[in-house]
Amino acid sequence: MSYSDHWVDISLEQINSDPDALFDRRSTLSVYPQAQTRKSFCQRIMAKKMALSCGGILVVVGISFATFLASTTGSPTLGMDMKIGSKGKQAEETCTTEACVVAAADIIKSLDETADPCEDFFQFSCGGWVASNVIPDSKSKWGKFYELREAVDQAVRTIVETPIEAEDAQAVKNMKNLYNGCLNVDAIEAQGYNKFVDMVYGDEFGGWPMIQTSWDGSVFSTEKVAGDNLRTWLSSTLISVYAYLDSFDTSRNVLYIDQTSLALPRDFYIDQDTYADYISAYKNYIVDIARVMTREIGSGVSDTALIQAADNIVAFETKLAIGVVPDSERRNATEMYNPMTYTELKNKYPIFWNDYFGRVFTDTDVVLEESETLITFIGAA
Repeated sequence: MSYSDHWVDISLEQINSDPDALFDRRSTLSVYPQAQTRKSFCQRIMAKKMALSCGGILVVVGISFATFLASTTGSPTLGMDMKIGSKGKQAEETCTTEACVVAAADIIKSLDETADPCEDFFQFSCGGWVASNVIPDSKSKWGKFYELREAVDQAVRTIVETPIEAEDAQAVKNMKNLYNGCLNVDAIEAQGYNKFVDMVYGDEFGGWPMIQTSWDGSVFSTEKVAGDNLRTWLSSTLISVYAYLDSFDTSRNVLYIDQTSLALPRDFYIDQDTYADYISAYKNYIVDIARVMTREIGSGVSDTALIQAADNIVAFETKLAIGVVPDSERRNATEMYNPMTYTELKNKYPIFWNDYFGRVFTDTDVVLEESETLITFIGAA
């Protein structure tokens, strides 16, 4: 029987009025299997709603809550001091550091204590946050993680806007140069569309079919183009590949192979009636870019043809979206973790992987050995 199959009988009111009570009683309280009490039904409902409804907000609340409680009890796992009484019992001290106060205030503001957690755990855990936050006009969705992302982006912006200094790491210097280049409007205007046109029209694979009246598909390679897109644009085409710490062996980095990223949120493709305005704007954006390119290369492709091509693109992306596993079904990291050798990958998914990775690792000394372990992070095999 797992730990999650038990519950401890202590009320929320007791925790609010005396957080120490939970820890004072942890060694003396009886722990019961769920099947022996009707309270267990409420516990299971709460757990399911926590997993399925609250998402990122609840993760932040839960972690903050656990951190706050642990810090107030002097948990040794968090590096807090711990005092032991004559009976081996901890003498807890309340954490009053700035971090603890901020975490506690954030938790309290996020809760809706008027809601019954057994009836609507999402409302109880996140109702306060939802009520006090609105989706910014520039965003299609919003949450705690997006809020943190904005803070990180602002911090990065502060860094890149400072002049280059001798002690800056080379990566920071490169980032500042790139940022300054993007702000150099005069240089951009002088360059015109030449570089972009060369990339989308003058490449070795026949260029962008949409902007040409006659396109030679005989030289096109899906795998090589996808590899080039990742190498040049950091854009995942049809699949996502990235290097990261091995989840089960953090002493090494491995290549992860994941499902594709979509241009729009998955829901926009699946429910196009609800998001019709977004789909229409996306199609118009595609047509506008293509129209500029046809003008620059003088191909003379009609607007009717461009609109039809944009419709075809969205139809294809919709098929991809249907096959993409939604985030709600990707929460079991263990089930998602599927290691296999490069040889096994090629046998299981027979595409031209050598062509793809050859392009991804162009101008590097990286060579994938047949015995190399990769992680397919796309659900159970």
